Amino acid sequence: MPSPYVPPDSELEHRLAQLWEARLGVSPIGRHDDFFQLGGDSLLAAELQLDIDRALGVEADAATLFIAPTVAELAATVRDLLPPFPAGMPAPVSTMGHPPAPSAVGAMVPALPAGGE
Repeated sequence: MPSPYVPPDSELEHRLAQLWEARLGVSPIGRHDDFFQLGGDSLLAAELQLDIDRALGVEADAATLFIAPTVAELAATVRDLLPPFPAGMPAPVSTMGHPPAPSAVGAMVPALPAGGE
């Protein structure tokens, strides 16, 4: 039985819901909707996992969607896979799957000492 629609409540959940909508052809996707109850299967799960890996820059295990089949559960799992940021270093602005601007990359990567060592 489908759950009542509850909208995504974070930027990550919104992004995951967009990826699900594109892959499943279903809209809107709520935070408690189950991927497999919406028509997802193992092939779509593998394709969606690649979409998520590319869009968010995380490498989740292939079984992740089977273990966390709702947007809310998947967001919690993906959030745990995102790299932590050092204290005092601002988190980069979301690029929604696009490479960061060169100025942002320079701000995130410390300069090498003279001689490149």
